[in-house]
Order: sequence, then structure tokens, then C-alpha cells
Amino acid sequence: SSSQTLSTFLFTNLRHTTPPDSSELKSIRESIAASEEAWRCVMPTGILAVRLRNGATRLMFPDGRVMLKENESTGWICTEMDGTVHMLNGPTTKKLETIVQKDVPSGSVVTTREDLVMVIEYENGAVLAQHSDGEFIPTYIVCM
Repeated sequence: SSSQTLSTFLFTNLRHTTPPDSSELKSIRESIAASEEAWRCVMPTGILAVRLRNGATRLMFPDGRVMLKENESTGWICTEMDGTVHMLNGPTTKKLETIVQKDVPSGSVVTTREDLVMVIEYENGAVLAQHSDGEFIPTYIVCM
């Protein structure tokens, strides 16, 4: 499947580095941004806020969670990393298919959801989330 192919690509290329500059991913991201996005902003916490041209707001979290507010009169739709979808502070409305794989050589764990969000958790505690629009959000561990 395409998620397994992408997982293999990321394992092969991202074991010890930050995401490579991929012209293909950049092209996809620019295409989506041009057609849907009004603006985007990275918050100090690492959350990426995206305002769409249709008035919806999408929040993409460094741990792979996603929140979507379609307009001012609706509540937030939350998608958790385990695939649980619910209204903010509400009951579960559905469960997306989620696959968890372990890369034995690196010890990393890859979680891929049906909505094309993928999170790689490295043994050292670092996390790399790739959201459905191709955006990478890395979380690094800083030792002092």
C-alpha cells in the first residue's frame, strides 16, 4: 500500500537526519496551499494553524493529532493519533484505520492513519509527524 511505501521511504531516509528537501513533496504542498489555504502560522508550541479559503481552520499538532473547525457555527472535530474521531469534549463518532509498524534496525515506531497522517517515534524520544498535506513537524529532545 502507499502508506507502507512512504513508511519505507521515511525509514530509509530519515533515520538520523531531519526530513530531506523533496521537490515532489514541496510541489504537492504548494499545490494544496495554492488551492485551499488562505494562511498558515506555526505557534511556539509547534502547532501549525492553517486557515482555509472556505473559512475552515485546521490545527496540526507535532504528535500527529488534527483538529478541524469547518466554520464559526460548528465545533472542533478532533482526530487523535490512535484514529479516534470525536467532537471536542464529545463522544467518539468514528475510528480511522491505524497501522503501527516497528523498524527493527532503528528501533523506531511508525504509526500511519487512514487520513494519511504518519508519525515516527525514534528510540531517543524524538518524534516526526507528517500530516496529510505533506507538512513535517519534528520534535527534538534537547539535553542540558
